[in-house]
Amino acid sequence: MSLPQFFVIDMIAADNGSVSCTLDEQEAHHLRVRRIGVGEHIVVADTSGTSFEIEVTDILDAALSGVLVRVLRHSQVPAVTLLCGISKGERMDLTIRACCELGVTTIVPVMTERCIVKFPDEARRNAKGERWRGIARAASKQSGQNRIPSVLDPTSFTKALELARDSELIICAWEEARDGSIRDVFSDHTHAASAALFIGPEGGFTRQEVEAMEGIGAKVVSLGETILRSETAAIVATALVVSELGGLGFAR
Repeated sequence: MSLPQFFVIDMIAADNGSVSCTLDEQEAHHLRVRRIGVGEHIVVADTSGTSFEIEVTDILDAALSGVLVRVLRHSQVPAVTLLCGISKGERMDLTIRACCELGVTTIVPVMTERCIVKFPDEARRNAKGERWRGIARAASKQSGQNRIPSVLDPTSFTKALELARDSELIICAWEEARDGSIRDVFSDHTHAASAALFIGPEGGFTRQEVEAMEGIGAKVVSLGETILRSETAAIVATALVVSELGGLGFAR
């Protein structure tokens, strides 16, 4: 059985093998819910992407002390930004959960022209962002990852275009694309280390949105002959991009 995992804000290790960790409010609450006690073994992951097994020696509110048992691993994950048109209800929850498990580093929920979901004010956008960040945290812990992907609040399409420019490759999966695949894109860019992936909501992207993405250098690709649901397209395309960049056990 896997050990319970907690993300820590910081961790200080002494030469004698003792460690002290600081947890945020959510993780401190999770520690109490799990009823973790002195003598138990847990996994802690710090902001560097390294995870450790420790034996707990003391717990005080959000402070945790223990003895280092072993260093588990240091993740070198591909830099993948998923810019996803916001879909309705549980579809977006599923997209975030599954894509976090697959190893994305950032998720940008995008308010596109054909999005059914609307946010009347900033408070609603912030609340939805907090919910999705909670899903990302839970998915990362469940899948044993030692970092939590960044999930932004619902973002305008214009802002999403700006964010995508930071990646070496920009890819748009579009159901009207006639040819070209994600593998084709990476065949032409074998040394790329980061990618931004655009996926549309229910109803897909408009032609104007696709042209705007092409305007910043996006490669428009097809995911095959069948029309996939928005959440299925996001999961499939994310898995393909992550694997092409050396994730999911596919060494480059």
